[in-house]
Amino acid sequence: MIIGSHTISHPCLSKLDKKEQEKEIIESFDYLSRIIDHKINTFCIPYGGIHTFNNHTINILKNSDYSFAFNVESKNITNYDLNHSIYALPRYDCNEFMYGECN
Repeated sequence: MIIGSHTISHPCLSKLDKKEQEKEIIESFDYLSRIIDHKINTFCIPYGGIHTFNNHTINILKNSDYSFAFNVESKNITNYDLNHSIYALPRYDCNEFMYGECN
């Protein structure tokens, strides 16, 4: 398991301008860094899917202390992903698995 950042208020980032996205992403990173005695360097895009983030999102992540970020795209990570989309890596949603839903 990895503890990572996920924004402050869980917005759809593609609906925000660059400054609003930066605030959500950086404040989330800063908050977690203050309360957890562990370097936070991962991010998961809220909601996921190609329509939920844009070039501003990727550039903000690249220019901050994040090492990589996850998108919600149900597939395994490939070498191509690692070499070309490190800030939008695919991941499976926990709800896709037996016992994954919160009842």
